[in-house]
Amino acid sequence: MKKLKPWHLISIFLGLIILSVIWKNKDPIEYTEQQMAQYQSLKENYCSKQISEIIFIDIQKQESSKEKLIAVNACTQEMQQQGLMFQKSMPKDKGMLFAFDKYDYVDFWMKDTYIPLDILFIDPSMKIVDIQSMKPLDLKTVESRKRAKYALEVNAGYVEKHQIKVGMYINIIN
Repeated sequence: MKKLKPWHLISIFLGLIILSVIWKNKDPIEYTEQQMAQYQSLKENYCSKQISEIIFIDIQKQESSKEKLIAVNACTQEMQQQGLMFQKSMPKDKGMLFAFDKYDYVDFWMKDTYIPLDILFIDPSMKIVDIQSMKPLDLKTVESRKRAKYALEVNAGYVEKHQIKVGMYINIIN
């Protein structure tokens, strides 16, 4: 077997880095200026309120959830950084909705967060594109697998109990 030279290894390493950056940023959905303007309007309306009432919609089954989730709107940088830190509990039908300025990959961690959470990552069309679980006090970051404009934190188990799945939509009804 032929021995690799150091520059071969460097070339392979750099190639892998470039491929990982390209793959991570690859997202087949691009939003038009009109869709982004609709998002901005929605965000301004949403941020003018302290809470949102949310229902979940399954387009394929043409059904919407009967229960409403009440979410605190985390619009400011300070609220987004604080999140649910230092909370010892959260009512079963409550959550926290984050709206981001950019449509991009986002990450969360559970520093000083004492309750287990499910997190839903949502695109500008309000479609759920990823769902993950987070453990209390875990310092490991949880990154969305797809780009997101919103994230919705709910109590762990809420997603399973209400049969919420990737591909469903959320609707802010107030």
